[in-house]
Amino acid sequence: MRDPRPLPLPDDPVPFVGRAEEAARLREVLTRPGHHVVLHGQPDVGKSALAYHLAREAARATGAPVYHQSWSGYPEVTLVRLLGQLGLSRRAFMEILHLTGATALGAVQRLCAEHFAERQAFVVLDDVPTPAAGRELLAAFTGTPVSVVLTCREGGWDAAPGILAHQVEPLGQADSLSLAGLPADVGPELMRCTGGLPLYVRIAGGLGPPFPESGEALVRWALSRLLPVVRSDLGRVGSTGMPRFSTETWTALLRKEGTAPPVTTLRLLEHLVRAGLLSPAHSGTFALPTGVSDLLGRDKPQPNTVIRPYESQLSRLITAAPAPRRKALVDEYLDWVVSRPSMATAPPARLSDHDQLVALLWTAERGGRLPAEVRKGLFLVGADAALEIGCTPVARRLLRDVMPSREQAVLEHHSGNLYGALEAVDRARLASGDDERRLLTVRASILIDQGFPHQALTPLARSGSTTSSHSWFLELSRLQLLLGRADAARTALESARATATERDDDRQGRLLTQEGRLLLLSGRPADAHRTFRDALSAHRAVEDLRGEAWAHHYIGLALADMPLTTRAQAALFRALVLFKKLPDKLGEAWTLHHLGLLARWADPDGAARVHLHQAEQLFTEIGCPHGSAWTALELGLLYALDHAGGGAKTQAMARFSTAEHLFLSMGDESGLLWAAYARTALSSGDGEEPLAFLRELVARRIPARHDVENLIGDWRLRHDEPSRTRYLLPRRARDTIAPSDGTVSGSGLPTDCHVRLTLLDNPTGTAILLRVVPGDLHPWASAGRGRVPWLTAVATPLTRGDIEPATGLVRPSHQGSDGAEFRFTPHRPGIHRIRFTIAHESTGTVLQQVETEIDIADSASGPTATASDPAHVRGL
Repeated sequence: MRDPRPLPLPDDPVPFVGRAEEAARLREVLTRPGHHVVLHGQPDVGKSALAYHLAREAARATGAPVYHQSWSGYPEVTLVRLLGQLGLSRRAFMEILHLTGATALGAVQRLCAEHFAERQAFVVLDDVPTPAAGRELLAAFTGTPVSVVLTCREGGWDAAPGILAHQVEPLGQADSLSLAGLPADVGPELMRCTGGLPLYVRIAGGLGPPFPESGEALVRWALSRLLPVVRSDLGRVGSTGMPRFSTETWTALLRKEGTAPPVTTLRLLEHLVRAGLLSPAHSGTFALPTGVSDLLGRDKPQPNTVIRPYESQLSRLITAAPAPRRKALVDEYLDWVVSRPSMATAPPARLSDHDQLVALLWTAERGGRLPAEVRKGLFLVGADAALEIGCTPVARRLLRDVMPSREQAVLEHHSGNLYGALEAVDRARLASGDDERRLLTVRASILIDQGFPHQALTPLARSGSTTSSHSWFLELSRLQLLLGRADAARTALESARATATERDDDRQGRLLTQEGRLLLLSGRPADAHRTFRDALSAHRAVEDLRGEAWAHHYIGLALADMPLTTRAQAALFRALVLFKKLPDKLGEAWTLHHLGLLARWADPDGAARVHLHQAEQLFTEIGCPHGSAWTALELGLLYALDHAGGGAKTQAMARFSTAEHLFLSMGDESGLLWAAYARTALSSGDGEEPLAFLRELVARRIPARHDVENLIGDWRLRHDEPSRTRYLLPRRARDTIAPSDGTVSGSGLPTDCHVRLTLLDNPTGTAILLRVVPGDLHPWASAGRGRVPWLTAVATPLTRGDIEPATGLVRPSHQGSDGAEFRFTPHRPGIHRIRFTIAHESTGTVLQQVETEIDIADSASGPTATASDPAHVRGL
């Protein structure tokens, strides 16, 4: 459950006038828990104003909250939008997303009854069309202490226990004069014109006598007094059929961006409220009263050719809106959609909350035949939302009729089916554009999970060739981590943080998980454990079940490295339960693999072998050579160490051969060295041959080299007394891949960004030009100048000397003119060190830190040496 977020009640344009006796009688009924009041009467008679007044007064007397929702086309849609104000979990909405018709209504009625069962509250359900629809809504509150005020366009309510039906009559002459603020002598004329209907009374109060013969003529007179441009704008908005709108919506629909500041638009709309031509709705929005909208043609059906431009404008407005405003704008969009029989265009690219998504999908499905592209767009938005929180079964049902698609590939990937995900990517490949770029990012992510970092490099670079996002940089960080390049992985991670926007708040858990993995790789399991706990909290905050499962998985690995074996097993078993529930077979396989490793001491011939066999089967099924290779290697060791007889040795050697073949296919030199070590350690007894492979691993500077050094020490200490620990491969060994071409220790990947320092001729001191040069496949290399961010370079002397300026601006580029120049004045001759810290200029996120040395001679000849490539580079 999240915190309830009831919509604020509409503001009264003027103090509530009249109806004192009937309001008191109705309020007395309403304050009895579980009793309802139904208000019906002619249009514009004041049903809604009376309903909100009753709810306010009842809430003030009891302290109970007030929730309200206008009729949204269908009972189930109205109720699901009401439930969206209660703070229900996103998963609760996703689990009913695929339901339709009576089944959907029954499910949402049960949810209402369940969540209102023990909380007193007042609910206003406004503008319900028929008694039949009203009864379906009230059935959701049976047996709860909730009291409902329901306004209905029709009468004919049958008597029922706990329900009082009340017909709202027009205002009398005294109340009409009071509402209009007019003297008593114009009372008869006012009543003849307005009939006591509050809408007409308010307009008459603003115009003053003499009055025309009817309320309709009064509205026409009021409209004629507006400036022509204002009257035209009001007519255009009215013709769209929007029930309510904000200042942003008004501006977007009229395509008047930049022509009037928001405050001017707000004053205009407030003037129309004072004139009685608009009514204030909730959340800073405005609505056209029925009597006004009828004259403006709101109720006349408009063809899709007329509606489509307006719908597209509003959709773009929603997609670009910041998160705090998006929900309110989507509510406006939903109010509009449910008032029409069909949608003309695809929905906004990003909705705010899952209750809104359910309402939109149900409305579209109930509304009749949809254009194919609109239906597909709705289902893709729904599938994206389901995948974000790990509801893969719901996503699979939604995507059944819209394959192939990028979402289908993501679905297979999230399910852990790596083979199937690659096939889905191939089916969904498009010629170019954003979809193509996103598909390439998905392909790269799948290849990273399979253990093919070099194959992942090309699609990842291509996907970032035009633009990049925090997701792209996060995948680059995962690639660098798989290669064991911790500094480069951290730099990419900080770039991901720097490029994240407020719309990416639900990705915070992924960023923290990657941070924890970097800490784990660097041998800091306690710090990693704390970071993974933070990641777990972040995933829970956005109800990301898949993220929770992986957080538990990595918590288990951190505990295993501490080492706290019992707690590690408990965390891994929690992850295993979640992975099976999702399902995510990749996570399930790796969790079983690590459970097998933890059981190597306690029960090598039982639980360890069972877990590893299950992992082996899953890795083979889903297509993960990286997991298959390491599982085969571990099983080979178990067979060799824990079984007697030639058959066990044969199985062991077969597993070693399988592992070696898979490592060779991935180009994983370190994996091949580990396999060779395991084979020779078992066959050579206490010989020196295994140590040669361990020394080679240390020489390659793999991240797990400290574990290797411990193994070498174990061999030396126990030369005469063999220890089983020498045959247990370090857990961290499988976290990285060392390609046979030496990429890990080489100069870097073409997706990297490099800091270049150049010593300049300068008669007044030592001048240094700092440039940030993107690699050929880095997204900044091909982006236009306007799309490359400014970076700050902060210079800090680490020896006695001064440097000016302390900070410079630099743009990633091969051009020297885009660099920053610094002048260093030493206080003594000799070697000096300077540190440069590179950060994202707009966010302040540190991307990289480098240090360099300059040898300043004791003469006027200036420095004698510097480094074009900094000697010490730290990714922060």
